Amino acid sequence: MTSPIDPRGGARRRVLDAALELFAEHGVSGTSLQMIADRIGVTKAAVYHQFPAKDDIALGLLEGVFSALDGLTTRVESSPTEQRRDLLVDGIVRVMVGQRQVTAALYRDPEMERIVADDRALAAIRRRLDHLLDPSEDRADGARRHQLRLGWAVIGSGFTRAVADPQFCDVPDEELVAELVALAHRILDEPGSLPPTPTPTQSTDEMHVTTEAPRAR
Repeated sequence: MTSPIDPRGGARRRVLDAALELFAEHGVSGTSLQMIADRIGVTKAAVYHQFPAKDDIALGLLEGVFSALDGLTTRVESSPTEQRRDLLVDGIVRVMVGQRQVTAALYRDPEMERIVADDRALAAIRRRLDHLLDPSEDRADGARRHQLRLGWAVIGSGFTRAVADPQFCDVPDEELVAELVALAHRILDEPGSLPPTPTPTQSTDEMHVTTEAPRAR
């Protein structure tokens, strides 16, 4: 027998919690409103009363993520330029780790990606964040700007995968934040001196010979 959702509070949270579990098990597209209703023991109509459509449930799960990113973006926009990268690194990592249960459930879900892309409010936050991450105003040369873009891409994709990885689920949040922040700074730091790259007409063996000390005869 089904029971009505408690109208005094907690109703929305129960739907979201059940949906998160089912999305992790079956994906967003593989989860129906009836499955969510069955998971919490209510009618589908009771779920509809909280959320008009499954897309609204999916967006509800991301409220914490995008609310945090909105607040972070606002803080960074009002900060001195020289402090922005550090604030972005720390803030983005903290959002990822703080929301890692949601991240783990929805990571690379194509239906979730579509839902996020179609939402105007979320798109606006992403545009503001992308503007802050864009190094086009950086005083360094083109190669350095290219490196920064690659670095942020690695952080965005790689760190999302890391916080979603079950092997790190037992790592305390603050420890994981510290490790990822340090790694992000290493990724974005100025490159060190690298060995010369072979030219198309110069083999690695030839380079090795030219850098060796002369042998005694």
